[in-house]
Amino acid sequence: MVKIIATSRILMFLRNDTSHAGKPIAQRQPTISEVKRRKTKKPSVRVDCKAKITVTLHASGPVTISHHWAHHNHDPTQVDDILLSGLPVAVRAWIEKHVDLHMDWRAIKALLRANDDEMDRLDDESYKNAIPASLMVKYQDVFNIINAKLNRLSRKDPLDKLSVKKWMEYLETVKGSSTLFYNEERAVEEPFLVYWVAKWQKEVTIYKEVTPVLVQWLSWLKNSFSLRVRRIMIDCSPTEISAIRETSGSDVQIFLCHWHIQRAWELNVKKHVKNVQGTADTEQLRRRVHAGLSDMMHAEDENSFNDRYNRFKNNFSSDCLTFVAYFDQYWFEKREIWSKAWRSDTSFHTNNLIASFHNRLKSFYLVKEQTITKKKNEPKTQYNDYTDKDKARFFILIYDHGMNPNQAWKAHGHISRSTAYRWYAEDQRKVHKEIEDDEEPSVKKAGRPKILNENHMKHLKQEFQDNPSV
Repeated sequence: MVKIIATSRILMFLRNDTSHAGKPIAQRQPTISEVKRRKTKKPSVRVDCKAKITVTLHASGPVTISHHWAHHNHDPTQVDDILLSGLPVAVRAWIEKHVDLHMDWRAIKALLRANDDEMDRLDDESYKNAIPASLMVKYQDVFNIINAKLNRLSRKDPLDKLSVKKWMEYLETVKGSSTLFYNEERAVEEPFLVYWVAKWQKEVTIYKEVTPVLVQWLSWLKNSFSLRVRRIMIDCSPTEISAIRETSGSDVQIFLCHWHIQRAWELNVKKHVKNVQGTADTEQLRRRVHAGLSDMMHAEDENSFNDRYNRFKNNFSSDCLTFVAYFDQYWFEKREIWSKAWRSDTSFHTNNLIASFHNRLKSFYLVKEQTITKKKNEPKTQYNDYTDKDKARFFILIYDHGMNPNQAWKAHGHISRSTAYRWYAEDQRKVHKEIEDDEEPSVKKAGRPKILNENHMKHLKQEFQDNPSV
């Protein structure tokens, strides 16, 4: 504990108390609710210790240093007392440095090893009260520092609501996001609503999923080649439907591919159509639903379609209400572009024959996927080029710091995980081979091995002992 006071005669008064100074902290007030009351069963570290160091800087110039070395009510050399004491400033700074390097408790623990000089001091009587700083670090100390760092990164205010509000302001002003923070004016403990859309999400929603790119390409195609298209068959994309209608209006008749429609129906039938009686009944119900959908798809005219649609609703509205609602919402309004009742003179009803060309069209011209073109002489696989210095540093972490390959890989930071394990495995194989070479004779005997070896001799001796008559 550090206290600084300045007056007209004293420029600075600095007092450094131990972590055990002061009276024990009393329990929280009983008026505080049980939820907010601090839950701890450990005793207070404060035991009214009088040990302190005082530094006084006088206005006249001299500096006065006084200290009270005797510790009261505790023994600073005991292990229990060390565990309850706070970390020294240097040790805490060391932990924060390694936490900033993205090291967790396991990696830091591997570094907490007393060197040879510190181990020799423990045996020396003159250093019997000197405890190495590495032995003072506990799991909870590292956990607290990591947690404090995460709080600094994730919280802009100690109160949750105010922190979220500041994050919303940051996302809107700095990142260009659209935000909503509802129930802002009410009490802090009351619930609130948060909503935001990132800048890249707005770009995808506005410019890539809707129709401007498709419209621009279809307009260029139409005007550049003087195309007079009467019918276009597509998968079942609403974006493509919108782009075609915006470009050509009612002059072009749009058809949907039956194969893609049946695939979409299959996914939703599996999702929404179920029978509580069992799997067999569920499969039978799904086959009936598919039969009803197929009847509507292959209707001969509009009246036939309406009759089959009404029969479909009457048969499945009770058992498959969710699927019927899905069909009405997404497919009934589009019946004129997928049912044969409105395209009886069409000779084919799927676009799978040009699926490969259609895929290349989307991939290379409509930028559906990002295509990476490699050079002719460029190797297919790119290898990382590690230096001997990288390898030496890795084995220093293994053998000097006592890390396992995973910890050494994390602490190294410049090699891949597979490389770390490969280097370690090669080194272990080399060590085992050297051990085997030391144990086995270096010169092999010439000629063929003996037919009868030591095992045969032992067997014969035992046989003679058991049966002397042999």
